[in-house]
Amino acid sequence: MGNSLERRNSKLEFDQTLPKDRESHPPTAEGLPEGEMGRLMWLLEYELRCAARYRRFAALVLFKSLGEHNASFVELLQTCIRGSDQFFALNGVGAILMGETDTAGAANAVNRYRNCAGKHSDALFGIAGFPSDSTSAAELLRIARRRLQEALKPDAWGELARE
Repeated sequence: MGNSLERRNSKLEFDQTLPKDRESHPPTAEGLPEGEMGRLMWLLEYELRCAARYRRFAALVLFKSLGEHNASFVELLQTCIRGSDQFFALNGVGAILMGETDTAGAANAVNRYRNCAGKHSDALFGIAGFPSDSTSAAELLRIARRRLQEALKPDAWGELARE
């Protein structure tokens, strides 16, 4: 029994000295990629691996407020998201990564965000979900961007852009 415990303790000490592998460990402050886009892609890939492993869902919501009150809308939106969701500010476009959420749940969240913002919001949204839209982080981002662009077209009337 003593040998087994010693081996476990030595393995634990050895594992703690290994460098953080981005493929299998959550990020640390020093291990994060540069910038918000790098952080988004790292967390999106991590979330998709977890969702695939446990047969769960994930959703990515991109949004843009067209008015002059974009900064106040972003601040307000940050108070409306769930504690488990991750918010990113990306050059005038916001992103919310939602674990354990399918596209229908993300659409409900968007409606909640609109209600939270009330009449002060002219924001438009694009939603992409795992696994219904894609299993790739890059493809999910591309789909969410395309859907946001579709919502920005004058004839979309600010509706949710989903295929």
